[in-house]
Amino acid sequence: MAYMSTHTYARCTVCGQTLSRTLEFKNRYYCDVHYGLFYQNTRPLWRASILTFGFLVAALLGFAIGNQLAPERFRDTVQSGTGIFIAILPALIWIISLYRIGAQTQFQLSPLPITIFVLGALLSAAVTRPFLYNIVNLDIWIGSTTASNRLMGNILLNGFTHTFTLYAIIRYIAWDSPAFMRRTDGVMFALAASWGYASLINILYVIDLGEITLLNGSLRLITQLCIFLTTGLILGYFIGRNRFEDAPVYHLSVGLIMAATVNGFMLYASSALNSTSLSLTQSGFSPWPGLALSMGGLALTFSTVRGLMQRQNALTQAKLEQIA
Repeated sequence: MAYMSTHTYARCTVCGQTLSRTLEFKNRYYCDVHYGLFYQNTRPLWRASILTFGFLVAALLGFAIGNQLAPERFRDTVQSGTGIFIAILPALIWIISLYRIGAQTQFQLSPLPITIFVLGALLSAAVTRPFLYNIVNLDIWIGSTTASNRLMGNILLNGFTHTFTLYAIIRYIAWDSPAFMRRTDGVMFALAASWGYASLINILYVIDLGEITLLNGSLRLITQLCIFLTTGLILGYFIGRNRFEDAPVYHLSVGLIMAATVNGFMLYASSALNSTSLSLTQSGFSPWPGLALSMGGLALTFSTVRGLMQRQNALTQAKLEQIA
């Protein structure tokens, strides 16, 4: 990093204003205001996420206990209205907690995460779902092919379609916005898109069925949600890094491929693991193996991304303080 005069009209990476002098870090230029912000943590993000993930665990236990204690008629059918409420509640808790914690800690958040949340929901219904199920007929094809083809189909069609849709939202809505001022904002925006995207997918699943079972249906909603949040965490990490440093040309591509592969693999594995063998000629269904995979993957990814982001920010701060 160095102060330097410029006649090339360099612009601040965050606000875009033309700079008479520039502050540089890894070939990204900043004004005096935003130079001290890009390596800070978005504190409400981690707290709101941990709170909501804790709610998912509590909800899981509640569904398991309720399935044992509730009358049989309530176990077998949960009406669509209740199913929709179950599908949207975790996302609402996350978005409300994000802004509430931000207000309590005097950490200013822009309305952009809400916009991205809504846009993620709309695109999942208006673009992704019609493409995969009305044009490609992916569900019919996957249901009639081999296990290896199901895996590749989930990765190449499901995984890449979902991931590139989420990426496009952030790239064209948030990337050039002055609200995108920190590395960790990339994770926040990707999670906001993933919450809206996955919640609408779950809502449409409930509407299609008309009703779901208390345990199996609810656990499927949580499984699907965890898969897309895992995808969003990976995507957000690479976007946040690329926004604020001149990474190699392949860096973001690797992140997109990794997120898409994880998404497709988890969608395939969470379904395949739920099929259990009862005998040589009979098979059954259990929602627990797929749920364990998706929740374990989410916990591991969240811990890894949070640790990497905090370490990267700490190293950047130490380096800049040393130069100063």
